[in-house]
Parts: sequence; C-alpha cells; structure tokens
Amino acid sequence: MTPARCRACSRPLRRPARDGLGPVCRRRTTAPVLLVPVPDGTPGHVPGQTALPLVPHQPSLWSL
Repeated sequence: MTPARCRACSRPLRRPARDGLGPVCRRRTTAPVLLVPVPDGTPGHVPGQTALPLVPHQPSLWSL
C-alpha cells in the first residue's frame, strides 16, 4: 500500500486527510484569524487577561 501524499506539495502524509492536504499546506491555504475589537475598544481582549501598562525601555547591563 502506497502512503497517501499531500496534493499540494506531494509529501507523504502520516495521517490521511479528507481534503488531501497536509497540516502545513492546510494552514497556508486558510485565512488567518483576525482579532475583532470588542465594545470597550481594546482589540483582541481576552476575559481574565491582565493588561500590562506600556513603559519606556529601561537599559540594563545586558543591553549596554
């Protein structure tokens, strides 16, 4: 039995897929997920996520 191959790149598939695409080629063809602004105006806010304040960069010994 010949292993199934991706129809886009012809790499062998570990698990056969219904659409014939491997996981990498499937990610390339699907549209990216866009963050939708919520009513309070913050884009992509996740409930329970702590928002950290933006502070200017403070040099340290590692950045000198």
